[in-house]
Amino acid sequence: MTIYYNSQIICFRSFSLYIDAKHAFTIMEFLPKNVYHVFNQGNNREVIFCQNEDYLIFLKEIRKLIFPHCEIVAYCLMPNYFHLIIYTDERVEQFAKQGGLLLDPVTNGLRKLLSGYARIFNKRYSRTGSLFWPKTKSKLLTEDSIVINAPGIQVDYCANCFIYVQ
Repeated sequence: MTIYYNSQIICFRSFSLYIDAKHAFTIMEFLPKNVYHVFNQGNNREVIFCQNEDYLIFLKEIRKLIFPHCEIVAYCLMPNYFHLIIYTDERVEQFAKQGGLLLDPVTNGLRKLLSGYARIFNKRYSRTGSLFWPKTKSKLLTEDSIVINAPGIQVDYCANCFIYVQ
């Protein structure tokens, strides 16, 4: 999927839209030999890391569920959101069936990461409900033309992303 703003491409094929009889939803799509910016935040901008131990638990889960399927180039964990920059290789081509969908291992790992961490967080802090926004986002960073051209402003999203996340 490509989105244009002022005739400039600002979003590349990083997710697909699947529609069945009852639902329309997005599934992230990771292709080999690409760099992606993956991010999400707390539901209603709520804090998702209350104590230092929460950061460590999240990183441990990333190591267990994401790292086996791609390279983690950089990450940034803030009190109410997270950013990952990942590099995908041929490991993302090993699809697994999840319900009625075939998911690549990174998408499935992110699904398990967020639901598992939310379960741990909710138990630790005696809360219920969603911890994260429903849609984790990913942007492809390896395309040459990721430039947002607003009136009088040019921003290189890829360069800004690396500066911000690191």
